[in-house]
Amino acid sequence: MREILVLRLLQVILALLFVLFTLPLWLSETPSIGWWLMQVLPLLLILSQLHKPLRRPLQWLGFLVLFYFTAGVLQMFSIDMFQRWSGTLNVLGCCLLFALAIVRLRQLRSFRE
Repeated sequence: MREILVLRLLQVILALLFVLFTLPLWLSETPSIGWWLMQVLPLLLILSQLHKPLRRPLQWLGFLVLFYFTAGVLQMFSIDMFQRWSGTLNVLGCCLLFALAIVRLRQLRSFRE
């Protein structure tokens, strides 16, 4: 039970970090609320469901992580050093979040059997 609580907490923390990674969109010369909402809204919708023992939000989280992974890889090849580090942390966080989602999905499957 304690392991599940730790997994849930890590997933929520990583999802909130991805929201923080979108803050440079507000700090750029031309801030765009549309672009920011496009990146944050799907994650916020799933974030509200992660505390429940449901499989569907975790499956959707796996799909969304691919979007953030791609954005992180694009940031890694930016000219700006801050963007590079942000992209690198984003990619590492995506890999960790995906692994946590898979582990939690397997735990939920084993509890139902």
